[in-house]
Amino acid sequence: MVAPDQPYASLRERLHGMLGVVMLIGATDTGKTTLSRLILQDALDAGINAAFIDGDLGVQVVCPPACVGLRTVKSEDDLSDLNR
Repeated sequence: MVAPDQPYASLRERLHGMLGVVMLIGATDTGKTTLSRLILQDALDAGINAAFIDGDLGVQVVCPPACVGLRTVKSEDDLSDLNR
């Protein structure tokens, strides 16, 4: 359960318990990576292994520029070191 004062609480609560793919699309600097990390944390808290696919070819989080990257997230260490 997501506390109401948490960032993006209503959206994260709606996702709680659902299985499937979450795809975030938006303009630059709108919080997509922040929301992704929160959703991944929620998945870990629920015992779900998840993956982060970085498809932003300009500003990469997971891989070098001009590449699409995939990072599996199975632990807090994976999440805290997403840029590795």
